Amino acid sequence: MTAPALAVVALLLAVQASPDLPSLVVPPGDNAWVVRIVTTGGFTGRGAGNVTASSAGQVICALVASCPDRLVPETNRSISQLVTTLRLAESPGSPTPGAGVCADCVTTIMTVQSRDAEGEHVLRYTWDVSTVRTIPDAALRLHAAFIGLTSSRSR
Repeated sequence: MTAPALAVVALLLAVQASPDLPSLVVPPGDNAWVVRIVTTGGFTGRGAGNVTASSAGQVICALVASCPDRLVPETNRSISQLVTTLRLAESPGSPTPGAGVCADCVTTIMTVQSRDAEGEHVLRYTWDVSTVRTIPDAALRLHAAFIGLTSSRSR
């Protein structure tokens, strides 16, 4: 390979290896939200992919097979309901368990920022396969909806 071609390959690998996603701001208005899922670790250390989306329909992905350009209205409504359910199910000040001690496990960090008539809310969940049982079902349903976004281009 030529030196310029090697430089391009190195740049592409560096971009793919970075788990950093640009941040999205919670859109204006009530019932607005941003959900950010970042994964790290695993055998390669790169995690299993990252996705951030907002109630405005914005979607940003990294290290996933497919990523929608925007949330379609039906998916946006479904995720909005999950965010509302999660916020209502979560008791204020509940502890958020951290990842366990698991070599080569993927650690998932899900941050849910939302705004409603009562103000702004931030919920954060961290887990791996050894601690996933400590995460509320509502949070796991929201996570599953996001995994569905990145596993099928038709959504």
